Amino acid sequence: VGVHQDDCFDFKLIEYYRELQTTHKNKKGGSEAFCDPHRTPGYSSSCTCTHPLLPVRHVPSTPQFYVKWDKAHQRNVHLASAVKENLDVLLLGDSITEHWMGTSLAVARQKYAGIHKQYQELIEGRPGLALGIAGDRCPQLLWRLGHGELPNNGGATPDSSLSPRVVWLLIGTNDLDEGCRRQVVMIGVVNLVLQLLNQTSSAVVVNGILPRPADASGTMEGSVIWDDIQWINKQLQCWARHTQRVQYFDASSIFLMQNGTMLNKELMPDNLHPNGKGSHMWGKAIVEYLESME
Repeated sequence: VGVHQDDCFDFKLIEYYRELQTTHKNKKGGSEAFCDPHRTPGYSSSCTCTHPLLPVRHVPSTPQFYVKWDKAHQRNVHLASAVKENLDVLLLGDSITEHWMGTSLAVARQKYAGIHKQYQELIEGRPGLALGIAGDRCPQLLWRLGHGELPNNGGATPDSSLSPRVVWLLIGTNDLDEGCRRQVVMIGVVNLVLQLLNQTSSAVVVNGILPRPADASGTMEGSVIWDDIQWINKQLQCWARHTQRVQYFDASSIFLMQNGTMLNKELMPDNLHPNGKGSHMWGKAIVEYLESME
């Protein structure tokens, strides 16, 4: 994790990254090394956070979910292997990314049809491709990159069938729901970027984790998870500033209003996923940023 002296970066993260590389490799999850004791996990009664540098195939769930997850992964592998031209952009992530395809766990959902329409109008024709799986954390995406969703993953090759000009990465919100410490999430995202830099010749844009409010009303004040997200995003922005081929994109202002004190529920009604209108505004901003990189 290379970064020069900068007052915005927490240099303890470098020490923590090195520690994770050496001393915590045998800790599979649920340990104090990865879990935040001050935050209640959103998906289970106890923290299920796993090592951010180790790939994990499935999120902790039921056998039925594993079958659906595998179906979504195989769909993504097929889409990636079917690309016959150089992509302008490859979107990678969790459910927020998968919804661009109009699906959840590879099943088409009518409520995401409006998002898919925005994808078709804004992203697909560039050409672009979205590879997401609902519920994924950093370790699951790390596993996916090594198992077919990024062909030629032994390193960058000029004749790769999937050689995007830009990889657009959005991941981390589910890791926080899992109970992970914010430092673990930050390291997990950085590790994914390092893998992408190693496996491709693409530029990588890290999309900051999207806002999460304190309650159903959409107020941001008092939101513990939003405090963590802002810290993670600041560290990612600072790290990207000093890392070649990496840029940071913050979409928070798109989804916040009233000077950042309220989530715009017209764009993100469930407090987590952009709807069709939100995806239109976000997608336009993504396209404008991509064009600025040309």
